Amino acid sequence: MKNEEAVPHYPAESGTSVYQLNCAGTESRLDACTHGWIGYPSSTYCSATSAVDAGVACEAPDDGQLRLVDGNGYNSGRVEIKFAGGWRRICDYGWGSNDAAVVCRQLGYSGYVSSARADGDIRLQDGDTQYQGRVEIYYSGEWRRVCEEGWGLNDAKVACKQLGYEDVHTAYINYNPRGTGSYWLSDINCAGTEEGLYNCSSRGWGTINSYCGTGDYDDAGVICKAPGDGAVRLVNTTSPYEGRVEVYYGGEWGRVCDYNWGFSDAKVVCRQLGLAGAHTSFRGWSPRGTVD
Repeated sequence: MKNEEAVPHYPAESGTSVYQLNCAGTESRLDACTHGWIGYPSSTYCSATSAVDAGVACEAPDDGQLRLVDGNGYNSGRVEIKFAGGWRRICDYGWGSNDAAVVCRQLGYSGYVSSARADGDIRLQDGDTQYQGRVEIYYSGEWRRVCEEGWGLNDAKVACKQLGYEDVHTAYINYNPRGTGSYWLSDINCAGTEEGLYNCSSRGWGTINSYCGTGDYDDAGVICKAPGDGAVRLVNTTSPYEGRVEVYYGGEWGRVCDYNWGFSDAKVVCRQLGLAGAHTSFRGWSPRGTVD
């Protein structure tokens, strides 16, 4: 066993913070702007239960930009690419997890949750955040379990890389809650440089260590490194170019108070998301966010 680098999984709690700022409009990131306290409301207005949220609409993209359409929300859907003034479809021939990871990265997300299925794709299930969960691998039309036997930090690092995240935070053994169905991989031994778990050595697909399944919790799990502090995203919208602004800090996504919010702030958000510029800044975005 080499799982001395891995730790048992215990669910964690998280909350929501408030972020108040004032940008000149030339900054490259929101965290470069003058701001109030991060994590706590810095004005009576922002601390009131009636406080409302900042929003933005960014300019439409140039050639080579991407969008997601006909999905269940702003962050899922069919991938289309802008070219010669129109939006074009992308053929799914050869499409896999690496392609999905690049699309999500270009759209400003830290990783992908799922894509059109291909053997060897992986996903995270039953986590407290999108960056954490039990590792499952896709094969022949089914999601299968990954046994914890031999699971360590290098294996978890490769899993995070395959999902499009920058690095691993924690490798878990004994992941709780456990999965259902059959195990498909065990004794995985990654160097940490592979592109996906399918490139790592193991007992072989479908060849499982007899240990797997004998305990209460024998599943491999992982926490991937979340976006760095100061990352931004747009939520509560069906468009990838507009929405309520949220900023990442201290392990959680928090609201942006609309106190003094204006076009200069919106310009910085759009610039940080890799878009051409701001179209409109919104105060009182609806639906509003919540603070736990």
